[in-house]
Amino acid sequence: MRKYELQFDDESIKDTIHSNTLNRNDKLFNLIRLLNSMNENHIISIDGSWGSGKTFFIKQLMYLKSNHNDCAFIKQDIHDTITEFDKKYILVYYNAWENDDHNDPLESIIYNLLNILPKYSDTFIDGTELFDLIKKSWMNFIEVSSLGIVKTDDIKEMKTFSDLSDSVNTIEEKKNAVLTLLSHITRHKRILLIIDELDRCKPDFAVKLIETIKHFYDSPKMSTIFVTNNNQLSKTIKKFYGNEFDGYSYLNKIYDAVIPLHSDNIEQYSKKYLDIYHSTNLPEDVSIFLFKHYNFSYRECNKYMSMYRLIEPYIQWHGKFPQHNSNIDISCIFVPISIALKVKDIYLYEKFIQNDGSDILKELFDDDKLKSENSNLYRWFCEIFKVKEGMELSNRVANRYKEIFISDNTYDYGKYPYMEAISMLGNLIHIEDDK
Repeated sequence: MRKYELQFDDESIKDTIHSNTLNRNDKLFNLIRLLNSMNENHIISIDGSWGSGKTFFIKQLMYLKSNHNDCAFIKQDIHDTITEFDKKYILVYYNAWENDDHNDPLESIIYNLLNILPKYSDTFIDGTELFDLIKKSWMNFIEVSSLGIVKTDDIKEMKTFSDLSDSVNTIEEKKNAVLTLLSHITRHKRILLIIDELDRCKPDFAVKLIETIKHFYDSPKMSTIFVTNNNQLSKTIKKFYGNEFDGYSYLNKIYDAVIPLHSDNIEQYSKKYLDIYHSTNLPEDVSIFLFKHYNFSYRECNKYMSMYRLIEPYIQWHGKFPQHNSNIDISCIFVPISIALKVKDIYLYEKFIQNDGSDILKELFDDDKLKSENSNLYRWFCEIFKVKEGMELSNRVANRYKEIFISDNTYDYGKYPYMEAISMLGNLIHIEDDK
C-alpha cells in the first residue's frame, strides 16, 4: 500500500515553497517579518489540527533560513527579509514528544541548546569559557560525550557534568544560571527556540515544559515558537489540573501571538501529491468532493488515498471489470464514501456499513448545496442515480443505498471483487445481488 506523505527532505520542502502548493508562502514570509521585528522575549503559537502540516510549515521556515540563497525564485524583497532573519537568529528545534521521558524539561532543553552550538561556533564564546560557565551552573545531567566543545583532557577526567556541578538549590539560582548561559552563548544574535509536538506529550511533561518556558526562558535574547494543536493541548492541560480548569485561558495567557494553520488548499495538494487528475476519473472527483465536505487534513487525505489506491483495481468501472458499468454507483460513489468515513469517523463508518447511513447521505448530497458548490458533479450524480424532474437527488441516493447495503452476510465476491479488497481495510460491506 503506497504511503502518501510529504517528505522532510530539502528537495520536497523547496518544491512546496517554489510552487506554493499548500498556499502558505504569505503566512511563512509574514512570520519571518514578525520575527525580524522582535527584540524582546515573545512566545508564538503555530496552531493547527492533527495532520494539517504544522511540522512541515516549521521545516519550511528552517529550510529558508539555511538555504535562501539557493532559492532564486524568491523575490528580492522577500530574499532580503529572509537574509535578515538568518543573520539575526540561532535556531534551536526541540521535539517535545521525543524528549518527554526526561524528568526535567529545563535540563532537556539546555541539552538540546548546547548540542547545536558548535554549528554556530563563530557567534559565541570559546569552548573554555563556555565550559567554565557551565561548571559554575547546574548542568549535572549532561554526558560529556554529547557535548563536543569540552577539552579532551577534561573529558578523560570525568563521566558526566555532575563531576563538575556546583549545587544550585533555589529556583532563582537556576533561573539566573539559565539567563547567564543564554547571554553568553551569543554576541549579536537572538535564539529562536521551536518546540514541536507538545500536544502529544504526557500531561505532566507538557505542563512542566510550558511553565519552564514561562519562568526560565524569558531572556530578551530569546523568542519561542510552540508548534501544536491548541485544542488538544488545552485538554492535556485540563487532565493535569482537573476538569474545572480552563486550558484555553491558560494558553491565551502564555501566547503573545497565535498563527492558525488550516488544510485549505486540498484540491491543489491532491492533484500534485496524491496523483489525482481532476475531471478525468469519477471516483477521484468524488474523492476531492469528500475531502472538502469532511474538511480533511492533509494527513487524512494521505491516509484515504493509500486505502483508495489499494482497492483501485477493483473499483475501476471503466477498466478490467466491465460488469461494474451496471454498478457505477457502488464502485465510484459508495465505496469512496465508505473509505472517507473510515478515515474521518469510525463510528459513522460503522453506522454506514450497517445500513443505517441514510441521514449521512442526505446531508452529503443536499441538493441545493451541491448545485451551488459543484454543479458539474451534481449533474453527474443525477445521471448516475437516474434523477428525473421533480425528484431530489438526496432521496434517490438514500433509496439506492437501502437497496444495496443489507444486514445479512451474503454477497457474491465474484461479481463484486472490490468488496473483498475493502474488507481488508476493516469491516465488510454487504451488497445485495442485483436481480
